[in-house]
Amino acid sequence: EIQKALDENPCLEIPEGVFKHGRLVLKHQGQIIRGKGRGISVLYCPTGYSITNFSGADSDPVGADWVGNPTLEKLTLRGGFTHTDDFSPPANSWASATGRSKTFTTTGVNAGLRLKRCYPYTLNEVNIENFHRGIYASAAALGRFNNFEISACQYGMYGENGAVWGEAAWQVTTHRWSQGRFKNCWIGIGGSDYVQCQVDKKTVDFEPCNSGISVLNGGDNVWSGYFELCSEGIYRDGVDMGHDVIEDPFFAGSPGAFWGSGDSILLDSG
Repeated sequence: EIQKALDENPCLEIPEGVFKHGRLVLKHQGQIIRGKGRGISVLYCPTGYSITNFSGADSDPVGADWVGNPTLEKLTLRGGFTHTDDFSPPANSWASATGRSKTFTTTGVNAGLRLKRCYPYTLNEVNIENFHRGIYASAAALGRFNNFEISACQYGMYGENGAVWGEAAWQVTTHRWSQGRFKNCWIGIGGSDYVQCQVDKKTVDFEPCNSGISVLNGGDNVWSGYFELCSEGIYRDGVDMGHDVIEDPFFAGSPGAFWGSGDSILLDSG
């Protein structure tokens, strides 16, 4: 019934309640899904992808069904993935030199919002919880996250380029996160190929996470945030460090505040 409503309405209002569903495919350019509030309007997808902008398999090329410019507002996306890991130190401290290898048990990949070559897109007053990957973006641009919380996910945000379906030049570009929180995630923002993305200084919390931000390759990003009880706040490694800026982050009780390698990291204490 929800899919039918999405097919027929470019702006779909989700009423108060918890609505169990399978994979929902966006069918309209500029699709809007708006609820009554976080924790009030809940879309519950126990397995698989909750919302996608394509109808085929992950390995399929982006076809005519691809849609862009979706907006999610004032709702919660809830999955069926659960874990009992405590990522706060000292139990999982980088100081022990084993913090990054902490096991996170999962079976399969599911995601709250799964996007391919999507631009732009907006999340405003949205909670995403209990997914393997809260946001899973392959080759996406102009993602805007405002007043959000992503919690109890292996990856709060997972990015990658589009090489799997022949678009290797497409990366995760010009995203911005503001006024939000990554909570109890193994990695808050992770994956690879982020370019010209920005976490707003001291308006985004990572508490606790094994790694607040841990990305490979890409470049020209501005990473910041408030890192509380993370085993490591920011981890950067890869052959192309890409002139990233670490701008005035704040680490509270994080034994591994920053760890990285490469010649193109610039630290700015603000």
